[in-house]
Amino acid sequence: MAKIVLHENWKLKTKFKFTLINPSREKQEKFIRRDMQKLVEQYQAFLRAFKRDTYVLPFEKIPQPALKQKLLNGKYSGKFMDLAFLPRKSSVYDLGI
Repeated sequence: MAKIVLHENWKLKTKFKFTLINPSREKQEKFIRRDMQKLVEQYQAFLRAFKRDTYVLPFEKIPQPALKQKLLNGKYSGKFMDLAFLPRKSSVYDLGI
């Protein structure tokens, strides 16, 4: 293995030069339009997801057979809430144990 010995006060001198070339106005506008379109699409996707996740079935306005059908076969299957035993903010378990 070769041994590299650096002398006292050894320095590496380098020089860099770079130039930024701005793209043409048309390209800049194209990038801005594309970015704006992406932002609009992301915003619309967020709104759709928010509406989907926060939508509440109007239980009192839907006839019982239709409500049963929606709960068993719709996007709410597996998310049934027993109205006789509603969730509470307090825990069922004693956290002091």
